[in-house]
Amino acid sequence: MRRDRLFEIAAIATLLVCALLIAGCGGDDDETTATTKIDTAVQSCSDQAQQLGGAAGTALASACTSVGDTAKQALSTGGEQATQALSEAATSCESAVGQLPAGQAQDALSSLCDAIKSAG
Repeated sequence: MRRDRLFEIAAIATLLVCALLIAGCGGDDDETTATTKIDTAVQSCSDQAQQLGGAAGTALASACTSVGDTAKQALSTGGEQATQALSEAATSCESAVGQLPAGQAQDALSSLCDAIKSAG
């Protein structure tokens, strides 16, 4: 009887571990999704900077990279800190929009800011 009870406990423990592994914590998938979203927005922003060309394109490319790096660094803090850091990164991004020439450059960076906001 004692052996059967130990077997039952071991089986339950094994099932619990398997369930936890399958369920995961959610953080890694959420972080991966947010990172992908930010990477895609940075690439789009950089592509638009290249199309724009000239001084405005150079300024936009620099802003895309800088803002994107800041957002990914914020995301890497994890948990509630990441949410707060992403919110701050989005606010900083919105401030940077006003420093670019009006039109396509501002629109491109605004799209990146929106992606950062939605990642948080």
